Amino acid sequence: MENTAEKPAEKTATVNRHWAFAVPFFTTVLPDAAALNQRLIAELNSSRPLHTLSHVHNGRAENTYVDPAHVPSAATVFNFAESIASKLLGKPLVIPRHMEPGPSYWFWFNETAKRGGVTNLHNHWSPWTYFSGCYYVKVPPKSGNLVFSRARSQTVFDGKALPEAAFFADVEIPPGEGLLILFPSWVEHLVRPNQTDEPRISLAFNLCLPDGQKGHFTASAVVRG
Repeated sequence: MENTAEKPAEKTATVNRHWAFAVPFFTTVLPDAAALNQRLIAELNSSRPLHTLSHVHNGRAENTYVDPAHVPSAATVFNFAESIASKLLGKPLVIPRHMEPGPSYWFWFNETAKRGGVTNLHNHWSPWTYFSGCYYVKVPPKSGNLVFSRARSQTVFDGKALPEAAFFADVEIPPGEGLLILFPSWVEHLVRPNQTDEPRISLAFNLCLPDGQKGHFTASAVVRG
């Protein structure tokens, strides 16, 4: 016998949107960025014989490591980022200035000098880092957006994309000279291809507690005090 019970009218239902995994990131522009960037480029170029290059990726060295003594203007970026990140977290955070044996874990320049240069999906997660940052020194037009990717961020299980992943979209941030971006270090991100023949130059870094403590995130990504 056919069930004639009245079905609830879908059009009368109230649907409430809620969020479980909202991830904040923060942007600002440094004061007097044009003059600062000119100094950074000059210091970077003059110190090239002293640079250490990282692994080669897509035909270019991924990172350029420089002793901060050779790029003193970077301290302006570091101090600015430390002040903002410390206020956001409510406790002091720093970008260590010392160079570790081999490439520095804490800061580096990223130079995409050739057309098609990209940075593949990755994160800066480690037991030490709270926030990571990117400051743009030179940005030719169409030199590649920064992308915070949905991949492996609440939308993947056992290496397979969940069907519901379509509800989540990548977040693209157009770069700009003087722009500073701060984000949680575990956020997956990449950089779109440079579509010009001019270099894009950015300064990347990680922030940690002053005493070098580690283990600030638990497996469930809860911040410990």
